[in-house]
Amino acid sequence: LLALKFKRPTPTSNLFGKITALIWTLLILSYLLPSPILQGMLLALVIAVTPVSLMFYLMRLAMAPRVDAPHSPSSADDGSSAGNSSARS
Repeated sequence: LLALKFKRPTPTSNLFGKITALIWTLLILSYLLPSPILQGMLLALVIAVTPVSLMFYLMRLAMAPRVDAPHSPSSADDGSSAGNSSARS
């Protein structure tokens, strides 16, 4: 549960990512069927679209809002922070 507090939200795939996943699925299915021409075409297509899809995903991940770590109440109440020089009575 602690890891969920610090996890950044993962963006969902856009249309290009879904098309890439479809092409990967078709490529895997083509290896189950004896079709070397279809395998070659799909393999070339997968090699072309996967880096582009990764680039779009990384751009969306960079633009995703960051989730800050929760502030620990014990560190705020002990008065030992560097900016807090006042003494407690």
